[in-house]
Amino acid sequence: MKKIALLLLMFFITASGQSQQARLPEGVSMDTLPEGFAEGLFRHHLYKNKQVIAMIVPVSWHNNDTRGTTIATSYEASFLMGSVRKDSFTTVKQALHWLVPLMEEYFSPVDYPKWKFLRLQPPKVRLKYPWEWSYKSDRNNSIFQSKAQTNNRLVLLSTNNSEILQVIRTPNTGKLTLDQLILNSQRMNPAINLQQNPLQEITIGGKSFKSTSHYFMELMLQQHYWYADEKEIIYIGVGLLREDQVRYPLVIKDVLKSIKW
Repeated sequence: MKKIALLLLMFFITASGQSQQARLPEGVSMDTLPEGFAEGLFRHHLYKNKQVIAMIVPVSWHNNDTRGTTIATSYEASFLMGSVRKDSFTTVKQALHWLVPLMEEYFSPVDYPKWKFLRLQPPKVRLKYPWEWSYKSDRNNSIFQSKAQTNNRLVLLSTNNSEILQVIRTPNTGKLTLDQLILNSQRMNPAINLQQNPLQEITIGGKSFKSTSHYFMELMLQQHYWYADEKEIIYIGVGLLREDQVRYPLVIKDVLKSIKW
């Protein structure tokens, strides 16, 4: 019973102590778990959006005969987002002071100082995108019932090659109305729910689009923009994973604002 009581006491002392050592970024939480079967050793996981983003794990320790517990002498801290980074520290407090700036930087909105300007035809579109990003062009006629024979899709890729934004501009050879275009999109992507997320109007490059947004599989924020007239169809799609939702909102806003047809 004494050992159990001592273990519980050490758990609460450790958990309480760590909460006072560093202020975690908004939305980040940390747990404290026993490490193996050694009394007194604890590991820590840091979470954001129910995902483990960092860990602090004891890597060396010694026994304290006086209290009958094991004392950690060094820890390895790992930041698991983007390019994994690791370092060693003598205390959890030191590890947290190293991790917190990494988390704040990674999950802060990115404001790129340098941009590239792109004019691509086909599809006929002009826009700007961050210098570190890239793009690709291909063809997508599927739900648009288009008979385009050339590339009609532009995709912007972030630094980790994630497809962040796409622009499809294609002839309206299927003579689809705007309502039919949106309905086809709903059939392709059942997560589009216009009752929960009603259509909004937004002007992009001088053209009036219908727009909605929603979460896909609770992981990705998707934004849709549709335009259709007798001659052409334009679709703009944005897909942001959890960390991208925090990092790239300013980028998406600036890209959409820069679009010219």
